[in-house]
Amino acid sequence: MAEKVQQLIPYSDTRIPRHLLFVYGTLKREHGSPAHERYMKDCLFIGKCSIPGVMVHLGGCPGLVPDEVCRVTGEVYEVNELDIKEMDRYETVPINYQRKLVVTPFGTAWVYYKAHINLPLSPDHQCVDRGLWLGGKIDRMPYGKVLDYYLNKRWLEPDERKRPFQPMLAWDIPESSPARGPVVLIPPPKADPPAVKIKPVIVGPGVGVM
Repeated sequence: MAEKVQQLIPYSDTRIPRHLLFVYGTLKREHGSPAHERYMKDCLFIGKCSIPGVMVHLGGCPGLVPDEVCRVTGEVYEVNELDIKEMDRYETVPINYQRKLVVTPFGTAWVYYKAHINLPLSPDHQCVDRGLWLGGKIDRMPYGKVLDYYLNKRWLEPDERKRPFQPMLAWDIPESSPARGPVVLIPPPKADPPAVKIKPVIVGPGVGVM
């Protein structure tokens, strides 16, 4: 009965509680995933962005784990209560994943984190290359290299790595969508500079400055 009511009421109807959902793997639309067609095709696409975290490689799918330095790129959708319940079953919550809130440029959104994984990750733990899921074309990258990529701004040319980070903007929302706007990739935080030891400077007989 609930599914029939959902079909009769327009998706934009404000009487149905709405949520934002950030997806980063098999629920993304980019690669024609069967899971996206089943669970997400009727949800309102809001835009793309990145959030803090790292994607561990699970074979046929990724899993998000918390990380303050690395970034994971995904898509944000507007969903309703029925969508959330369906996707909880798909993600086998709480057995394999946990649904938690995360801040995005479009507002606070739900996201599915991998459950029961030992943290912190070891440098050789297999992750998804640079936190970007490419469907069946998944490139493995050790966590140590993913961390180095973000800490040292490897996406920039050497002479550009010293400049302040400028957010990347793009227009990826369909023109017919009322949510059309810029897609913001959140920059990774700056790494703390290494401590510099200052040698004593003699300024007079028997006087030094540390």
